[in-house]
Amino acid sequence: MGRSRGNFHSADEDPTRGQGTNERKKALYRCNYCNKDLIGKIRIKCDFCPDFDLCIKCFSVGAEVTPH
Repeated sequence: MGRSRGNFHSADEDPTRGQGTNERKKALYRCNYCNKDLIGKIRIKCDFCPDFDLCIKCFSVGAEVTPH
């Protein structure tokens, strides 16, 4: 006796299959130094530039991105 893992569907019945499997969502926030995805993570923002963010690791080692 095993546990059921839910409803089983064929590929034709599953509306999520084949839709955008190769497409990735563009991250809203990326570290401007290492390009790491910062969604849901702490980030350091510039007070003056509207689109400049650093991850904690890059900020803590003193990474510099011109002209900051």
